[in-house]
Amino acid sequence: MALNKKLASAILFGLSTALAGTASADIDITIGSGMGAVGGTVDISYDYAALDADDAGAFQFDLVYDNTVLSPADITMCTAGAPATHIASACAEPNGAGGGVIRVFALDIVGSTDELPLSITPFGTVTFNVLQSGTHTLTFANGVGSDTAGGNVAIGGTDGSITGAITGAAGFGSTPAPGATIDLGAVELGTTTGAMNIDVSETGDQTLDVTAITFSGANMADFATSAAPFMIADGGANVLVDLTCTPGGRGMRTGTVELTNNSVNSPNAQYTVECAGLSPNVAAPANVTIPGGVIGSANSTMTFDITNMQDGFAFDATNATLTDNGGSAEISITTGLPDGTISIGETNTITLECDHTTSGNFTETFDLTYDDAAAGGGTNTITITASCNVANAFPVYESDPAAGMTIDFGTIANGDTSGPMGVDVGNSGAVGGAALNVTAATITGGDAAQFALTFSPFTIPAGQAPDGTDDLSITCSPNSATNFAATLTINTDDPNEPAGGFTYPLACVGGVDSEFGSNPAPGSTISFGVVPPGVSVDSILNISNGAGANDDLTVDCSLTGDAEISIASPTFPQTIAAGADVDVTLNCAVGAPGSFSSVLSCSTNDPNAGTVTYDLTCIGQPLVVPTLSQWGLLAMALLLMFGGAVAFRLRNN
Repeated sequence: MALNKKLASAILFGLSTALAGTASADIDITIGSGMGAVGGTVDISYDYAALDADDAGAFQFDLVYDNTVLSPADITMCTAGAPATHIASACAEPNGAGGGVIRVFALDIVGSTDELPLSITPFGTVTFNVLQSGTHTLTFANGVGSDTAGGNVAIGGTDGSITGAITGAAGFGSTPAPGATIDLGAVELGTTTGAMNIDVSETGDQTLDVTAITFSGANMADFATSAAPFMIADGGANVLVDLTCTPGGRGMRTGTVELTNNSVNSPNAQYTVECAGLSPNVAAPANVTIPGGVIGSANSTMTFDITNMQDGFAFDATNATLTDNGGSAEISITTGLPDGTISIGETNTITLECDHTTSGNFTETFDLTYDDAAAGGGTNTITITASCNVANAFPVYESDPAAGMTIDFGTIANGDTSGPMGVDVGNSGAVGGAALNVTAATITGGDAAQFALTFSPFTIPAGQAPDGTDDLSITCSPNSATNFAATLTINTDDPNEPAGGFTYPLACVGGVDSEFGSNPAPGSTISFGVVPPGVSVDSILNISNGAGANDDLTVDCSLTGDAEISIASPTFPQTIAAGADVDVTLNCAVGAPGSFSSVLSCSTNDPNAGTVTYDLTCIGQPLVVPTLSQWGLLAMALLLMFGGAVAFRLRNN
């Protein structure tokens, strides 16, 4: 009976939203406090004890919370650990999920032997998400219950409410934000950039403790800060972490700075740091050659450039000098550096001169020095070696054909390559035994692409005239039916060589391969007319190769159609030279009446003609046997009678 009373009271309890309490508080609910961090979770536990076991039948109570600061994460454990004497225990959210209320319900079904006071193990946990830092309150409310007899029992919470102290943690904030790249700029090697700052702030509700500021990465030694580890109290002022870079090498320098701290959001805040190291980008040739000469000829000169080109990391070269190291007095500077600074992007043209008063192989070195922090000691030196040869004699260039003469390839079919034509070089007029050095050859001009040059530098001994063998060769490959022109230029060490070199005009005419023509024209109809049986009739087709063609015309003709039509002559294929032609005799011979036709197809090697056709026709005419009408028969009879009478009279006479 006691069991039925409990079930009945439980059902009544579950349907009711509030029960009026008339009995004293038989069960006390104590809710323990919890600690948590913003973004994390906190467990709120509670327990109850049966102060009067006989009256402990069923109960419920509400936990009321502020859903702007707390959010239920797990209510499934709200009656975890309930004793086996409780047939039902659960939690619900009567206002909906996250609605600010969690309702706890328990039902005891044990009969007359209820639990002893204080014998029920504490149970129940609700887990909340912590949305904001601070101290938040959970309120105990609506505690109601029923005893074993079905009477109402008031359920009270300790002090009517519970407070869970939810304490946040230290938060890290900065400008720029962690992960950013901080560009400290570009400076000359050996100097330090201006400082840039990381503005650090405490964003949580505890003291932010930055325990270390460290650099790492490929160029970590280039970066520095004057800031030391520091703390920012909750709500305290921001701290600036200054950063500088002293590049240890030319180019982009990179590293990572890390601010180790106790925050929950960025405990290892890292930033990429970079800067550029600048230094002069001076370039000059290591070796230069002044053109040679012969004693008594005009002094020779040459120029070269000293540059400081901008490549993204260039810097002015200061205190720049170009000095003669001492060597051959025959080589000297005639145009040097205009001033002591080679600015970024500047090009200085230097002129050297070789004196031809005496003969010999002369060598001189020049030192280009300038300030450069990238060099040991801060000064960089580039050594330039100049050479010059002054001979006792000089070569004399001659050639076959002579310089200035046109090398004419004539007409070459489009797409074909001509045979080689060349220049035979000699040096028979040399004075004193000087060899001629042919150093370069080029083809220039608007049509240079149609000509090809085969050449490599060579030397002609003194006293050797052109020997009949070309020393360099050219071919022409026209690509259209037009005139092509270009210029061959040959360069030597002949001191009397014209400015620019010895030149030869080149000429070539593009011609057609073959040029098909016919009479009648392709596509015409060739008719043999009416041909009586037993008679054959010929017709002539004239095929020609144009006079302007450069290649033979190849023609191959064949017939398709009636056998009465045939090719009488010539046999095919036929080859027709440029300007020539051939007659093709076509024949029609019929043995019976009828209409006959055929198609003559002629394939050619003329790319503009290809295959051409002609339609051939002839008509076979039947023999006509004359027939006599009645009047004709009468006339013939009278004629016969007349003839007989004449014969009779002649015989009688």
